[in-house]
Amino acid sequence: MARIIKDGKAYDGGDAIITALAQIWDEVNEFTYGTSQEHQLNHTIGSNKPSSWSMGKVTYTGSITIMMNQAVALEKAAKGDLLALKPFDINVTFSDDYTNLVYKMSYLNS
Repeated sequence: MARIIKDGKAYDGGDAIITALAQIWDEVNEFTYGTSQEHQLNHTIGSNKPSSWSMGKVTYTGSITIMMNQAVALEKAAKGDLLALKPFDINVTFSDDYTNLVYKMSYLNS
């Protein structure tokens, strides 16, 4: 059973389906993802007080905790070096608090 955490809020992941590399990953313990955006103050020339504010860059975060046998399979695919893995997509499907189906594709290609 996976634990899904989105922006710090935990969801029941008992019915979560996580797929990556054309396989269903059955032994995921936790999948966490979120977004944040900078809020920055703007200053005018000659003033040390802000005159306005603006929205800055958006940052995406994510992590996944998997069982050792899944890590070993990934390591074998990477010929012994997990750091040599090329970026790949992870798809997560689960129900939220209102039983709405949530489908999240995490792009790990940057």
